Amino acid sequence: MEEATLEFKDLENMLEHIKSVLTSVGLNNLRVKFPADVTNITVRGSYVYISVSQDYEERGTKRRIDLSMISGKPAFARMGRQLALKSSSDLKGKKWLFEGTLSFYKPRASFSIWIDTIAPIGESDITARRREIYLALKAQNALRIEEHDLGELPPIKRIAVVSSSTAAGLGDFFSNLSVDYPYKPVVHLYESYMQGNRTVPGVLSALKKITSCPVKYDVVVLTRGGGSASDLMYFDSLDLGIAISDFNKNYCPVLSAIGHERDFTIPDFVAWKRFDTPTAVARGISEQVTEYVSSLGEF
Repeated sequence: MEEATLEFKDLENMLEHIKSVLTSVGLNNLRVKFPADVTNITVRGSYVYISVSQDYEERGTKRRIDLSMISGKPAFARMGRQLALKSSSDLKGKKWLFEGTLSFYKPRASFSIWIDTIAPIGESDITARRREIYLALKAQNALRIEEHDLGELPPIKRIAVVSSSTAAGLGDFFSNLSVDYPYKPVVHLYESYMQGNRTVPGVLSALKKITSCPVKYDVVVLTRGGGSASDLMYFDSLDLGIAISDFNKNYCPVLSAIGHERDFTIPDFVAWKRFDTPTAVARGISEQVTEYVSSLGEF
């Protein structure tokens, strides 16, 4: 039997019909309650946008749900007071129980979830997974056991950078590598994905290429700019942690500079030294070289 086709005079008429049907079956304005990990908070105008995520598996393929929910500023402020939050960023990196209303937004033909209640649950899945990997690395003596200073190294002349050519942090790195010629270090870029499921294979491949290159590098810089917790979680890998730890011992120091000061990923715990940002690692290298030039006159 051939299915009936509904015909509408225009787009607005069609979406109004869809909204009406959703309302009639109870989906529009449906109350929902669910747990989720908060990955980011954004304030725009009179609204607060809460980004949440969840990993799941479908037919043997790992997938991820990314959802942005909405709250009005007054409602969000009220919830913040109830939770004794110092700032909205206190929600990030934790799992919370959300309650709100499902609403069909006609101009975009999409659903929105308006949040009016938030309750604490505990550590987010992202943080719990990172902790599990951290403990596994600790058991294998792969963690950094002491803090280092670039002054411990010979003057840095050759740098291998593992990043994406489109990463915002890469531009920050190059613009802050302020060493005058002829002392400016030579920098070679080894491209890798810096987000998504191909991050770890990409970084591991880049490290392998560096070891097979005839150039003997003084340091490797693993860097990308900031992002949400769900963006950076792809660096949380036991295999990557072990690879970086072994690289420090057998080849040269790896310097991690992923995200911002508040961001931590597994490479930060195993790298020879962690820097807060791509800008910070570039400035640190610049200072190291400049100090050598000043004290020795030449390499």
